[in-house]
Amino acid sequence: MKVNRLEEKVRRLTSEDAGVESRIPGLVLMSQTRHAPENVLSVAHDSVDENTVFWIASVTKIMTTVGALMCVERGLIELDSVVTVVLPELRQLRVLEGFGADEIFKLADRDGPITLRQLLTHSSGIGYDILNPDLLQCRAGIPKSLCGKLDTAFFDLPLVYQPGASWQYGAGIEWAGILIERLNGNVRLGKFLEENIWIPLGIESTTFHLEDRPDLTHRLATLSNRTADEILTVDSPPLYPHPARDDSGGAGAYSTPADVMKFLQAILTADPRLLRSQSFEEMFQPQLADPTHLKKSLQNPLYQVGMACALPDGTPMNFGLGGLLSLSDLDMGRKAGSMQWGGYPNLGWWIDRVGGLCGFYCSQLIPACDQVSMDLKWDFERAMYA
Repeated sequence: MKVNRLEEKVRRLTSEDAGVESRIPGLVLMSQTRHAPENVLSVAHDSVDENTVFWIASVTKIMTTVGALMCVERGLIELDSVVTVVLPELRQLRVLEGFGADEIFKLADRDGPITLRQLLTHSSGIGYDILNPDLLQCRAGIPKSLCGKLDTAFFDLPLVYQPGASWQYGAGIEWAGILIERLNGNVRLGKFLEENIWIPLGIESTTFHLEDRPDLTHRLATLSNRTADEILTVDSPPLYPHPARDDSGGAGAYSTPADVMKFLQAILTADPRLLRSQSFEEMFQPQLADPTHLKKSLQNPLYQVGMACALPDGTPMNFGLGGLLSLSDLDMGRKAGSMQWGGYPNLGWWIDRVGGLCGFYCSQLIPACDQVSMDLKWDFERAMYA
């Protein structure tokens, strides 16, 4: 698909005339190349643009990951360090084995430590209850919140497997954010990221706390929910209290497409203001010795259509430090070794170091895995490689 055809499709789908089943309210698409970073392709429609503030949900995770790697570079911790020295709350976590006849869950002792590498790659055994029926059963009757008081939001959940034994998307990076805070004198995660990532890169409209940034609230995009019958306005992100008590390194940031692109471009170009070249290389190395469990998890339609961006069947994949790695060239143009991830309101980004291209699909439409949005994401990427 050519860029002009992409722009026409975006205009059509963001129009009030598009219909409930296909309309995407508020959408920004941005892409940059390594060799001409000043040439930013930006397609925006329906009263939003690259400076509109969006809840970026799990796009926050790669920022927190880079923050954790900064701590590694500074000698504060190692990737394979046991994190319970800094996060003693995790010491008592046991592994869910199942449920008895009385529906009381059975727990087994851990047979190994939890490391920072495992937290950053979703291989620690820490899950998200909203994505795991067994954890939902464990939490029956307990109020759920992703960004209230983080230690109580996740502390009462058992591990879903032994550390390092499998893969499941979860709250490991939320815990990595708490670890960053404690390694740096209990500074707030947002303050650490601001001083070490946002200010150096000229990122000025990103925060965990909109209540502290009145200059951003008037630019906040509307969050919308597509139902079978209508598209509804949502007052605040689901499972995300406003204002949030803690800075959630897994889902808590608000940002603009322009700011996110500055960050993605810095990773694409291995910007030394962020990390050393060796750390960037490590980010894009397969981190899972056995990706079988990752592939099995991604067979879940929620992952396959959403976070995995519906990668073609048979695509070899692994997980890096920051996102999913596709390990073969894709027909639309993306090269082997590229990284991608997304966020709940149908957000998606990719970084292709070999092809020299990064991109960000930015919307505020829930629920996740909207098929119209997924199709448009692929059209966007094809147009960038055409």
